Amino acid sequence: MPNVPCASRNWMSLKVQRSGNCIQMWLNGVKGPCVTDTTYGAGRVGIAGFSTFQVRNLRIDGKSVNGPPWPGGDKRVRPWFHIEPDLDLGDVQASVGLCKIDDEILAAVKIGRNTSVASASAEWTTYSYSSRDRGRTWQRRAGSRKGKAGFTPGEGAVIPGFPLQVAPGTIRAWIWNQDTQTIDYSDSTDKAASWSESTSCIHNGDWRDFREEHDWWGLNWVEKLKDGTMLVTLHCGHSNTYNTIKDKTAMTWPGFHTESWTSLSGDGGMSWSAPRPNDLAASRLDEPGAHPNIDMVEPTVAQLPSGRIVLLARPCASPFMWQTHSDDGGKTWSMACYAPFTGAGYPNLVCTQSGYLVVAKRGPGLTLAISTDGGVNWDQGTMIDHQGAFNGRMVEVEPDVVLVVYPEAMDDKRPAYVRAQLIRITPDGPVPVRPQSAGECSLVGGSA
Repeated sequence: MPNVPCASRNWMSLKVQRSGNCIQMWLNGVKGPCVTDTTYGAGRVGIAGFSTFQVRNLRIDGKSVNGPPWPGGDKRVRPWFHIEPDLDLGDVQASVGLCKIDDEILAAVKIGRNTSVASASAEWTTYSYSSRDRGRTWQRRAGSRKGKAGFTPGEGAVIPGFPLQVAPGTIRAWIWNQDTQTIDYSDSTDKAASWSESTSCIHNGDWRDFREEHDWWGLNWVEKLKDGTMLVTLHCGHSNTYNTIKDKTAMTWPGFHTESWTSLSGDGGMSWSAPRPNDLAASRLDEPGAHPNIDMVEPTVAQLPSGRIVLLARPCASPFMWQTHSDDGGKTWSMACYAPFTGAGYPNLVCTQSGYLVVAKRGPGLTLAISTDGGVNWDQGTMIDHQGAFNGRMVEVEPDVVLVVYPEAMDDKRPAYVRAQLIRITPDGPVPVRPQSAGECSLVGGSA
C-alpha cells in the first residue's frame, strides 16, 4: 500500500470496519481497500493471510448480537469447473501444460495421492486431455505417464510447460537444461501423444554474460511474434548480496538477486540469439547503463496489435510487479518500472484479439488485471478465485475469451482438483463464461 513501509518482521496496525455490507480497511492508519459484499449477511470476524503472520492486541468494538447460525454450504459464486472429476485416479491434481493446436486444446494434469502439489519428490501419473469445443468439455485421452515431478519431453505422454505450434501438425516445446546450460527442444507430431528426444538448440553470439556469475537459470516463457520470430524469456540469479552490486539504481532492491533476459529465434526455436537484459538501466541513452534490475523473475510477455511487446515480471523484494516493453521485436527494452499491482505464482500475460492485455497472477488470491490501452493503465484487478497459488496456464480460446487452468491448492486440502475457468475479457472487467456441461470427461481411445 502507498505510504506504508513494506518490510517483514514489522508490527503494523490493522483496522477493519464493517458498516452494513461495506467493509473498509486501514493499515498503519492509511486508508486501504474497501469492498461491498452481500454474499453472507450477518456473520463472524476472522483473520487470514497468505504467508506467515502473527496477531496481537486484538480488539472488537461493537454491540454483540445473537446472530443467525452460520449458513450451510458454500454461497460463493463458482465459475470454475474440473477437467478431471474422477477421484479414483488420485486426490491431488496439478496442471502441467496447456496448448492449442489447430482447433483443439490440449491439457496435461498430474495426479497423485497422499502428497503435496509442491512436492518435487512425489510420484505422479500424468494424464492428457483434449477439448474440441474451446474448453467447454474435456475428454481424457488414452495413455498416461508415471514419474517424478517435472517432465522430460522425450518421454512423451505429457504436455511440457511451454509448447507452441510451429508448423501444421507440429508442436515444439523448450526447456532449460541445467546440466549443459543450454536451451533444449523437443517436437510432437501426434498432438503430444509422443515426443522426439530432446535436442540442444544452437546458441548464437556470446552467452557468457548470462551464464557466468549465476547460480541458477530457468526458462519462463516462449512467445511467437507476429512476424514468426520466436521470443523466449529467461531468468537467472545468484547468491551474491545486494552490497556486491555495482552501479546501483533506485530500482535495485535489496534481496535475492534475480534477473530477466530475452533471446530471439528466426528458425522456429532451433537456434537462439545471445540474451539481453529486459531492463534498460541507463538514465540517458548516451550514458553507459547501470546494473539491470535484479528483482525480476518469472517474466511473461505478450505482443500488442501495434507490434509492441509488453513484459511483466514477478518481484522478489519489491511490493509491485515490474513492467517493461520493446518496440523493436525484443532486441532492446525500456527501463523497468513499477506495475500498479503485485503478482506471483508464475504470472501469465495474454493479448486478446481486441488488443486487451490480461494478466493472471497470484495476489490477492487468483486475480486478473486488464489493460485496454497497451499496458499504460490497468484496472484495479478482479479476484476470480479465493485460492492463493495460481501456478497455472492461460490461453485465448476464442476472440477475447481466455481459458485459465490452475491447481486448486498447494496445501493439505483434499481433494485438490485442477480448476478451469472460461472468462470473457471486456473493457469493464472479466465476465465468467459458464459452459453448459462443464467438467464432463470421457475416456477416448482405450484404457488410460
